[in-house]
Amino acid sequence: MVSRIHQMSDEEQTGVNLIAKAVCRFEDGEETTYYVSDLTLFEITFISLRPPPIYSIFTTTLWPKGLTALPPLRVRVVAAYVDPKDASKSGFKAVIVDPSEVTGKLLEKALFQLNLIKGNPQKKSRFERRRDPRIETELPVEVETPGGRHTARIVNMSISGAFIQFATRDSPRTLYPKDEILLHLPDGETTEPITLKVQVIHLQIAEDRIGIGVRFVGLSPLVAHRLEGMILQMLANLAPKEFKNWS
Repeated sequence: MVSRIHQMSDEEQTGVNLIAKAVCRFEDGEETTYYVSDLTLFEITFISLRPPPIYSIFTTTLWPKGLTALPPLRVRVVAAYVDPKDASKSGFKAVIVDPSEVTGKLLEKALFQLNLIKGNPQKKSRFERRRDPRIETELPVEVETPGGRHTARIVNMSISGAFIQFATRDSPRTLYPKDEILLHLPDGETTEPITLKVQVIHLQIAEDRIGIGVRFVGLSPLVAHRLEGMILQMLANLAPKEFKNWS
């Protein structure tokens, strides 16, 4: 398919800073066009008076303002909101699901061209360093190391990794990058915790706490599904109360 350049009309740009046009194809075959008011490496904000249900998945092709179309992106709706006084503030947010490295780099290049991220696009891609969107949290976790079990908390996480903080009084005495350990996460949906094998990527040592960045390794499809569900529930909980059950 030949990519054309989409130039937004003055009418389309009136009243709100539109970043892209989005042609969206839903799993039932329906095709809808939205406009995008915010765009990052991991998340898209669409303008819509009738957002799709939360957790729904669809494919979108973005036409950034003044640029060629990006490859199709698979996204999942994680929040929706309606402003009865200003239609341009009504819409929904969707996270980008498992994009390829090539697509991620093209998206990053477009963000540079739109001045939505700063820096040198010739440097190593941010997308290579962190492909999945992370969410801030205060999730308690039990960390199992060769030296024993330790109580800690996850301060941010994604489907591919997490950052964990220990109080100094309950931190592992010997832990190094490339070490493999186990995490036991509480799952609010069941009484059985989610057990994850992780590899330590880096350590942060401060006077009153120790932190480790980890990546998940060897996730089974079932564990990956449970982990994704947990993260999506956290995202949904960040929405205003009146929209948490909105669809």
